[in-house]
Amino acid sequence: MIMAAARPEPLTLRPSTTQQLAEMLREHTTGPILVRGQGTAPDWGGRAEPPDVVVETNDLNGVLRH
Repeated sequence: MIMAAARPEPLTLRPSTTQQLAEMLREHTTGPILVRGQGTAPDWGGRAEPPDVVVETNDLNGVLRH
């Protein structure tokens, strides 16, 4: 029986500023990213493949520009 290798858990980033977010993404991303907010709609949209990085946006608050 051949078993697939277990995929490692994704890295979770929790930036509190947009500057931190930009730096974290530059430093840590080379593959798929999942952006997660308050978790109210986790099943919306589809995921093509498991993410390498999860960005939790809970600490990013306030609209700077819209």
